[in-house]
Amino acid sequence: MSIQFTTRSDLNTILKKAYNPPQIRNDIEKKKFHDEYWRCHAQVKKALEILGKHDDFGDGDFAMNGDWYLSRGISIEITSEKLICPELAPLIQHCLEKLPEKYSVYVDHALSDLALFFMFIESDKIQVVCNDSMILKRLDLANKNEATNADEMPTRR
Repeated sequence: MSIQFTTRSDLNTILKKAYNPPQIRNDIEKKKFHDEYWRCHAQVKKALEILGKHDDFGDGDFAMNGDWYLSRGISIEITSEKLICPELAPLIQHCLEKLPEKYSVYVDHALSDLALFFMFIESDKIQVVCNDSMILKRLDLANKNEATNADEMPTRR
């Protein structure tokens, strides 16, 4: 597993592009991808429920995207500090390793008491934007590399 610390600007560049987009030529292929995407989304959700409770309205420990695009990217928003733990990234990566296609998971949080951090997780690589050593320790990412400063908010397309 590779861990790379990056800037928000670089992460924004990644998030503006579709991740491993499917080649869709007709409605049957679109339906097939739709079904694939939601199966993978459900597998990631089920894995994360080992760590906490899902709730789309912020009353649980995490929320996930409720829409889909022609991209193999899934978004997670942490809504309680319970998921800021060393198991988070490895659990997601383990789930991604089992998927039939290469997917990515974008993680951010909605916790006002914490410094901003963002992760872009793939089966073999994690890209992190964080300059808070306490969060990095809680995620077991401290001392893996030097965090770079962040300058603008990433947004997922």
